[in-house]
Amino acid sequence: MGFGHVEMQMNWEAALLNVGLFWALTAPHEYAHARVAYALGDDTPRREGRVTLNLLAHAVWLGTIILPAVTSLMGNKKENNGIQRGRHAL
Repeated sequence: MGFGHVEMQMNWEAALLNVGLFWALTAPHEYAHARVAYALGDDTPRREGRVTLNLLAHAVWLGTIILPAVTSLMGNKKENNGIQRGRHAL
């Protein structure tokens, strides 16, 4: 008895859109953190040049670029839900 065919097709357009939106929305989010920290007396954001809407000032390669790209690619797969219909289904 076979388990059927699991089709795994990547939707590259959706993946790139997700990563692009994540990157675009990161800048205002991090800018808000920097403004609040500076307003509360922490001068670290000003010293590090992070009180800006420039995404590159906030980018950290692992958290801003690599991790979102990998998780976006992993999350766009189709599964055959008919696999669970055999005699071993829960």
